[in-house]
Amino acid sequence: MPHQMLVGIIYITSLMARVGVFTSLLDTEKWADKEEMVYSMVKHWNVSSSVVPYLKEYIEDYESSTAAARGKYKVFDHLLLTYRMFYRWQHYMPTVLKEITNHDKLTFPDEFEISTTATTTVSASILTLQFFYNLPTKELIDGTFRSVTTGIGLTNQQPLQLAKEGLEMEYYVQVWDWVNVLLARGRGNNDTVLIKQAEDLERHLIAKHDEIYIRDRQLGFRKYVFVDALSNYTGVPEPLFQFQMDEFLDIWEGSKLPAERNFKHIAICSDSDAVKVNPPPLSNLRCWTDHGGHPFYVLAPRKVEKLWDSPDVYQFYDVLNLQWIEKVKILAAPVPEIGESAMDFTSIREEEFPPIGHTGLTNKLESMLGIHLGGYYRVSVYHQAGEGKVHHDSFRVPNQINEVKMFTKRLASIIIYISDPELGGETVFPEIPLKVKAVSGSLIYWRNYLTEDRLSWDVWHAPCPTILGNRWFIAYFVDMERNLPLKAAYTTSNVANICTD
Repeated sequence: MPHQMLVGIIYITSLMARVGVFTSLLDTEKWADKEEMVYSMVKHWNVSSSVVPYLKEYIEDYESSTAAARGKYKVFDHLLLTYRMFYRWQHYMPTVLKEITNHDKLTFPDEFEISTTATTTVSASILTLQFFYNLPTKELIDGTFRSVTTGIGLTNQQPLQLAKEGLEMEYYVQVWDWVNVLLARGRGNNDTVLIKQAEDLERHLIAKHDEIYIRDRQLGFRKYVFVDALSNYTGVPEPLFQFQMDEFLDIWEGSKLPAERNFKHIAICSDSDAVKVNPPPLSNLRCWTDHGGHPFYVLAPRKVEKLWDSPDVYQFYDVLNLQWIEKVKILAAPVPEIGESAMDFTSIREEEFPPIGHTGLTNKLESMLGIHLGGYYRVSVYHQAGEGKVHHDSFRVPNQINEVKMFTKRLASIIIYISDPELGGETVFPEIPLKVKAVSGSLIYWRNYLTEDRLSWDVWHAPCPTILGNRWFIAYFVDMERNLPLKAAYTTSNVANICTD
């Protein structure tokens, strides 16, 4: 195996382990509520005569982040809004709270003291998104994500602060681009202060990158760095990761190695030309309505799309309505997983769900899929930039002591989407390869086993990071023992009203 390929495998494994610093949706909402209360106390102050440093700057930044200014986006739907809020808490709020205490004789509890790493956590998420989707820094600062212009960007010193935080976390490739954008802005506006700050950051970046580059090259391990030392470049430096991904997928296509699946996951999510995503097979009906001979669906047929054939992957539409979904989100109140995690989740028993008409969720899914369910469902929400590792629902890769962890009872998987992320949040099957859009109220279904004792190795999957919005879903693993002897996977019958779009 060429040395570059070995480095690539080590690199991508370390990268997937590293991407895991996220801001909880619920935690973000809590701080947004607190700031709204603080703002209500100071919004009528005479800003021009205030002794509070930067109070005018704070109020202007907050008011440009209120519901009226941000439109459809909530603070936790848009990472730049999240960053700006935590930036205000760290840079303005200590002085503002002190002045309120002096002015109104109020004492704030300890819960109003925010962690000094709050913005750093969000910076990691922003730079992770930038890496994953190749988002241009200039567009990102202005609030443009791929094809969507939100009109909500970073203000004042926030881009410089984010770049500094990114350098401390060793996002060298991304920070290099931020430095160049800041230098261009400073020179364009004849802002000598910004120019000096960006030049100082550039010198620090080159020195730190090249020190890490030399050290990690000797160890055969490099991450978020360029192909060569920055001090050796006279033109545009080449990111090592992009070089490794292109080379690996060109040489090792079809290897079935974990590194290939991980590279493909990133390439598919970012719409890279390195991987061509397969369309649904034309030999099968792409979409149809089907009542399956069940009276429940005669008047309201199942809307089904077969996304792939062998392995069979189906998507059912209009399974749940918005009113039911909102009740479930309130009921779930997901809590963070232990440790650094890309998502919050909670487990709910079938009888705890709200009714669906005159039936329940389990009964509806059983009649829809022709299988036996029951027990716990898992309601989860992925944070912005949160993307789970590529995994198989019935198998885990051997750990360091070579123990294989099998989930032998997971015959099949069901994912029910209960939100519509505006950008990102798709489910990717890198071995097929296939990308499935998250559509609220729909579900996707696939088998993890071909037979009772034979796994389907093509259903490794992972979500894409969410760029705008949040990815809510309900997961359920179909129990093998409840469904013995095994029947064929879901098949269509009584087909009518074939879809054409």
